Amino acid sequence: MLILIILFIASFFFPPLWIGFGIYLLFYILSAKNRRKIHVENAITGLISTGNRDIVNFQHLYYEPVQKYAIERGAEIKWGDRSNPENDRMSFSLEVSGTEYFIVIFRNHDGSASISAEPAQEMNARISKMMGF
Repeated sequence: MLILIILFIASFFFPPLWIGFGIYLLFYILSAKNRRKIHVENAITGLISTGNRDIVNFQHLYYEPVQKYAIERGAEIKWGDRSNPENDRMSFSLEVSGTEYFIVIFRNHDGSASISAEPAQEMNARISKMMGF
C-alpha cells in the first residue's frame, strides 16, 4: 500500500509514473486473494507449530478475510448471509504437514479473529469419549 501512495505522489512530478501506478494498482487488486490466503495460513500454521490448543486472538487479522478463507476451505454459511450473527463462528478442516486439523474461527467484538486448531484425531477421540463410545 505504501508503494501505491509513493507512486501516486511521484506521478504528479513525473507523469510517466502514472503507468507504473496503474500497473501496480492492478497487481495489488488482483493479488488480494492470494495475500489474504498467505496471511491466514501463516497465522494457522504458526498456531499449529506452537502446539497451542487454546483459542488465540489475532489482533492483526480481521474476521472478514479469515471468514472468506474459511468459506474457500469448506466452512458453511448459515442462512446464506455472511453478516448473519450466527456466522461469527465457523469451522473447517485443513491438512498441514500430512495431519488433518479441525480449525475453528471466532469473531471478536473489535472485529478481529480468534483461531483454534486441534488435530482431527484428538477432536474425534474427545467427542467419542464424551458420547460414551
